[in-house]
Amino acid sequence: MPRMRVRLTRPAFQQLEYWTCRGETAALRRLGVLRDGRADTVEIWAAEDPMEHPTMKGFLAEARRYSELWAKGAFQLAMFGRQTEVFKWDTHFAAEHLRIMASIVFGIESDFQLVHLGEELVAGPLVDYGVGPGSTVLLTFGRPTPPTLWMCSLLSVR
Repeated sequence: MPRMRVRLTRPAFQQLEYWTCRGETAALRRLGVLRDGRADTVEIWAAEDPMEHPTMKGFLAEARRYSELWAKGAFQLAMFGRQTEVFKWDTHFAAEHLRIMASIVFGIESDFQLVHLGEELVAGPLVDYGVGPGSTVLLTFGRPTPPTLWMCSLLSVR
């Protein structure tokens, strides 16, 4: 019997969806894995058997991480191949501040882009780009591109 495993705010779910299951959201809703919760939330439901599948374990671990970030009022800066850095969210946090922090944290002196949900953060408050608690900002080199989804198909988990 399936039961609710993780509840996310809609903004935190948008982050999870972008990075993990973007092409499969409608199918996951039809299967009952993703359900609308109360008070503008999305719930992830699963029975015991799928919980043992590595893909589902990874998906739920990511969901919990985004939920915890949101609960802590924090967002993360990620760079592929490196550990993510977590920052306390503040409405006055600007792209310029994050650029300086990224240079210090990752030791990068060359040109790089900061990208949130496919949009480059150039200047001004992060809130203007939709960055908030539970968000992930990607540090990348070259043109911002859609993410390569790290997960195998969740639809193969039954």
